[in-house]
Amino acid sequence: MSAAVDSAVAAAADERPQGAEPEPWPIRGVRLGVALSVAAAFASLVRDAPVLMGPRGLAPAAPLLARLAERVDSPFLRLPTLFHWLDASDGNLRALAILGVVGCVGLAFRRGAWVAWPLAFLYLSFANAGTTFFTFQWDALLVETLAILPALGRGRLGTWLVWWLLFRLNLQSGLAKVLWSDDWTSLRAMGAYWQTAPLPTPLAWWAHQLPAPLQQGLTAGTLAIECVLPFLLPWRRARPWIFAVWTSLQLGILATANYGSFNWLTLALQLSLLAPATGAGQGRSGVGVRVLAASIVPLSLVVFANRFGPDRPFDDLAGLAQRWRVTNAYHLFASIDPVRDEVELIGSDDARTWAPLPLAHKPAEPMAWLAPYHPRVAFSLWFYTLGGRDTPVGLRVAAPGFVARLVERWCTDPARLTPLLTHAVSAPRYVSLRFWRATFAADRVGWDRQELGRHPTVYDCASGDIPAFVQVEALVR
Repeated sequence: MSAAVDSAVAAAADERPQGAEPEPWPIRGVRLGVALSVAAAFASLVRDAPVLMGPRGLAPAAPLLARLAERVDSPFLRLPTLFHWLDASDGNLRALAILGVVGCVGLAFRRGAWVAWPLAFLYLSFANAGTTFFTFQWDALLVETLAILPALGRGRLGTWLVWWLLFRLNLQSGLAKVLWSDDWTSLRAMGAYWQTAPLPTPLAWWAHQLPAPLQQGLTAGTLAIECVLPFLLPWRRARPWIFAVWTSLQLGILATANYGSFNWLTLALQLSLLAPATGAGQGRSGVGVRVLAASIVPLSLVVFANRFGPDRPFDDLAGLAQRWRVTNAYHLFASIDPVRDEVELIGSDDARTWAPLPLAHKPAEPMAWLAPYHPRVAFSLWFYTLGGRDTPVGLRVAAPGFVARLVERWCTDPARLTPLLTHAVSAPRYVSLRFWRATFAADRVGWDRQELGRHPTVYDCASGDIPAFVQVEALVR
């Protein structure tokens, strides 16, 4: 009797009928890896969401959604998010992020995989309402992964859906590199990448020291990995080798740069390449999985054709798909800047002596491993200064809207910025922008910086006209 009870308990814990064949470990590994990656993404929002999109955040969700409701008849269809009905207060944002973390427990189990769809909509709600700080491709990958996860382990077609996602992620990124820039086809991309990546780690400094021929080989190898290997996925004997190569690529990226939970999530998905052709969960898929595949695959082909075709004939349909982020166009690092320019907010009480706003995770700080945490403000500022070349972009291109909010918060409510800073600060009287060119130091693991100049406009915090900012020409040195 005791043995029978023990067998029943074990079977229940394993979530399958007694005597059923165990689910392959790679499938279980995918679920566990996805659960941990998604939990890490939600956990970062517990701290960061209020300062990013709360009522006093850098990109408040409520005014955006209110303006949208005034302009369109169906705001939810234009921008799907539950914050159309739920107030995006600091408390609600934290509570929903915590709910997301707790919900990830179910993702690790086959019977709990259904929770992936509510979690996908919850994360989509943050991403769509948070706009500026949620435009990263790994946010889209997370939602798309959750959309197909319930199909995994429910027939061979469920596994193929994951492979289809990996196929598109790699091939589209490779095509973007080939079609949209000559940085990769000229084989110079990796020679600049390590130093100009958004948030490099200490190992990036060492990779930057590799000789030029090896850098060119790494560039060519990346193109082969992304443009050729996806077409070998149908061959069973090739998949373990593809897994080994793609995993090496992701581990190399993890070691040298920080992209939030993206690489961890991709590593989890790649475990599916080791799934056996037969066994538990690898038979004929049910109607639900087939319907999901019949929806996802054609829609992804539309998005693909609209992104990489000679014209954009499917803008409306592709826009609808990407609004829900259930299928996406990926184009990771299609071009590589040859130089790294950085913007720094500076404050002063007399407009003569300036001190920087101590934002964390900028080149003035030591390099570190941050993933799976994603410092979205630092990352977004990196995008602002792309394309510097001969002169800093900030002297030619207007700063994005969140920079104005950042200045406003520093002037009026500096405590609000504390989660983004290395230490607390007080409010200044004047604020401006200063630009630097950052390069890896020649004699140590670290940075050298050359000042490129200060923005010609100085903003007077006392004016109260924060969005427009009062220009005080006399204060320019």
